[in-house]
Amino acid sequence: MARRVHIVVPALQPNGGIREVIRLGAQLRELGCEVTLLCLWQARDAERTLADMGGAGLVVQALSAWPPSRRLAPLQWPVLWARFGRWQARAGHPDATVFTHYSTLALAGANPPHKRWFLVQDMEWEFLAPGVGRQLLRRWMLRAWRAGRLVSANRYLTDRLAAEGLQAALTLPVWASAAFSAHGADGPRDVDVALVLRRGAHKRLDRYARFVQTMHRRRPGLRLAAVAPEEALFDELGAPVALRLTRPDTETLRALYGRARCFVHLSEHEGFGLPPLEAMGSGCVPVCTDSGGIRAYLQGDLQACIQPGESAVADATLALLDDPARWQALSTRCRAAFDHGLHATEEARARALRAWVDALDA
Repeated sequence: MARRVHIVVPALQPNGGIREVIRLGAQLRELGCEVTLLCLWQARDAERTLADMGGAGLVVQALSAWPPSRRLAPLQWPVLWARFGRWQARAGHPDATVFTHYSTLALAGANPPHKRWFLVQDMEWEFLAPGVGRQLLRRWMLRAWRAGRLVSANRYLTDRLAAEGLQAALTLPVWASAAFSAHGADGPRDVDVALVLRRGAHKRLDRYARFVQTMHRRRPGLRLAAVAPEEALFDELGAPVALRLTRPDTETLRALYGRARCFVHLSEHEGFGLPPLEAMGSGCVPVCTDSGGIRAYLQGDLQACIQPGESAVADATLALLDDPARWQALSTRCRAAFDHGLHATEEARARALRAWVDALDA
């Protein structure tokens, strides 16, 4: 009999965390599980998001038609809790319910501990500015995680959990999609720098604005491309962006990385950080501040891509643009590291997923 798995997400938003959740759902389905993605808030453009992220055909259920809102969420929680309970009663309790983002954890108590799984993709309290709010969220998340079983998205996070006194039942290796592995002859590299912009305190849009303004001042005529979920983010940079892409699909994004020489990443914290890795598949060289999770793939000589701050990132980016031979060497190394990691991770992930499915009855 097929094992039934419910995966609870806040909403189907186009970001790296949701991409990995959709990938997980698709792979569990390939292993014979019946998988449902349960959204707390509206599942806008669900079919498009699933198709773009490799999850076409997955079943999606939304508990509400409300758009996500931090301001209104406290008022909505009692309704969401009641709807979640009624939905599970109708659908039948699954073999496992997987909770993802911290906004889903309040529903976990409706499931018995042995069927309660938490997919840890980040230390999400670090999304908040230092202060009381961050400390309270940390305590609440750790307490919730202790009452279930943990699946860590990579070794970096497994080590972080261990430092908090928690043991992951499973480490599920993560890598970028094979769709970002670009082979064949390169086209013209007519973009100097590519960026991916997101909202959130830890994403540090302020750093990107200062970086872009500095680069335009130091390098007039800089050819800059940026990707964002909404047009307003481009204007907040306060400097020209030659190529603007809003919610591009995978093919368009890969094409951009094939045109760009450098990819700049300035987040303060990431549990993994997919965009720099996706860029590497096309030989686009990342230049990054140290956000933590990127060290899972920027290893060996590629650690030189990690800089101590945004000013150092600007210096390193300009140095690469002015040194074609060094850029070419790093570009070749990036592609090789991407392809090696892709094959190694696929094998390890397949073993881990099989072990997880076997453990659902335990």
